[in-house]
Amino acid sequence: MSLGNREHHGRLSQALEQLEKTWYLEAFFLVCSAVCAILIVTFLAVYDNTNINNWHFYLPISAVVSTLGTVFKSTLLMAVSSALAQGKWTWFLKRPGTLSTFRAIDAGSRDTGESFRLLWHVRGQ
Repeated sequence: MSLGNREHHGRLSQALEQLEKTWYLEAFFLVCSAVCAILIVTFLAVYDNTNINNWHFYLPISAVVSTLGTVFKSTLLMAVSSALAQGKWTWFLKRPGTLSTFRAIDAGSRDTGESFRLLWHVRGQ
């Protein structure tokens, strides 16, 4: 690797580390998710009761809504997962806890079913 590439890689690594220390990326994902939700509702409201023959676009209506829905779910999942992962460390910084609580929070950041178990496990705490 040449010196120029190492310097570029070093600056890029520092920029990514700085981005990970802030909540900008999670905020961006939440904004993307909200925009997709608004676009879905607006799109469906505009094209409600429209004849399919009047649709002059490359993709069918269902593909557009499905794509927006997938982007909505993905970006929301990324933001919530990151917030739960950070919340795990914040939780143990402020109060003592057991390893089972740590595991429940960790699992809750990865799976919907585990998220509901996490809510049951930490209720009222």
